[in-house]
Amino acid sequence: AAPIANLMDSAPNISDQALGTPPRDVPGSCAQAQDGPRPGVSARRWLGRLGVVVLLSVGLGTLPIQIFGERGLPHLRRLQREQRELVARNMMLAREIRQMELEVRRLRDDDVTLERAARDDLGMVRPGELIFVVDE
Repeated sequence: AAPIANLMDSAPNISDQALGTPPRDVPGSCAQAQDGPRPGVSARRWLGRLGVVVLLSVGLGTLPIQIFGERGLPHLRRLQREQRELVARNMMLAREIRQMELEVRRLRDDDVTLERAARDDLGMVRPGELIFVVDE
């Protein structure tokens, strides 16, 4: 039973194999001769962490420029205000168009409306009518 226990103790750890680290406690392995991780692993981790720090620093450094810069939040607010103004103007113009269409329909269909428009807008009179101009 003792030789089997020693064999189990010297078997490589599955997580060590997945990480690519040499098994520890195996006679003849280079991990047995070192006290810490392999020299290249810590350098890779350090470079990876440095890369993350640099990316975060650049990102956080440019964030205020992106938000408050020429094309940032103030620009977005101006565009939103302009859009609201244009929508309101569109609605007003649509109302004016409906009123004009109604007036055109009345001028075509109603003779009294047509006569009133001719008299008021064009100054037309019927033959034999007298016009009195009163100065106030």
